[in-house]
Amino acid sequence: MLFSPFFLPPTVSAPLPRDDVVDRLTKLWTAQRSEVVKGQITARMLRYWQDAGNELVVGHDDLVKFLGGLQVSTGQEALDALQKYLKAKPTESTVSMLFDGTKARNDHSGNVISFNGTEEVRYDPANNQADVSTGRSGIELLSFRNVKFVPYVDPKVGPGRYEFISSENGVARLKAAGGAIEVVADAKSGFTSVATFYDATHQVIADRFQILPKRHEGGCQLPQLSINVLYAGGKVYLMTVLRIDKAVLNGDLDNSAFKVAAPKGAVIVDSRGSVQNKPSVYRSRVEVDDVLEYANEEASGKHP
Repeated sequence: MLFSPFFLPPTVSAPLPRDDVVDRLTKLWTAQRSEVVKGQITARMLRYWQDAGNELVVGHDDLVKFLGGLQVSTGQEALDALQKYLKAKPTESTVSMLFDGTKARNDHSGNVISFNGTEEVRYDPANNQADVSTGRSGIELLSFRNVKFVPYVDPKVGPGRYEFISSENGVARLKAAGGAIEVVADAKSGFTSVATFYDATHQVIADRFQILPKRHEGGCQLPQLSINVLYAGGKVYLMTVLRIDKAVLNGDLDNSAFKVAAPKGAVIVDSRGSVQNKPSVYRSRVEVDDVLEYANEEASGKHP
């Protein structure tokens, strides 16, 4: 990995003592992992897949070199340059993320998925169907951790989880004990610009690139562009890019924000308590403000 003014603006400073760097960063990361408990984030999402129609021939070293050489000042400029560099066609959409503790909701090109901490409701306008289930399904539900990566610090180990590699111009490079992850971070703020993950043979299997940190209300820094990369055979297999357009963090969120609505005539498939994998199926007789409540009423026989 390279130290780059693209990831973090350089500052003129003497190298910091290694113990001071590790201790400071682990304390910052511990605090940052709990600094945002709820919020709403709107982002533009681009997803690149390695398939017959998309030949993604770049690897980890290629991406680090390319991103490190960019001179940009906004997330959109970085995104434009990345698209031109990849020469591949992504799927594009706008996603709105709500999160509050264990609760989360995504509105994604008309599709809605919401988890209230116990039950999940999904609505697909393409077939006008809502699904209700207990617990989380395997369907992706984006939340704060998808927008901002903060290294984990085991409270039982503390700073001992990470080993110092180097410090230059206010930017530190650390690795987890055992070498499973290497991190590049601002030694003062703790903002992580690059996190690289390795398998047991020390081959790169994933990267998180967090570009152009911007401070939001409440003091939290978010990247203007967040890039999550998975590799297979040394090349990009899947890349998910989020350009953060709006973020409201730690503000008031009513529980009603996690309700999922459905129009009159929607099919509601309730898999909770299903017998022999046969869910209960209803068709809404009215416009529904809360699919979960409507399904509960149907199950109790409230609707004639």
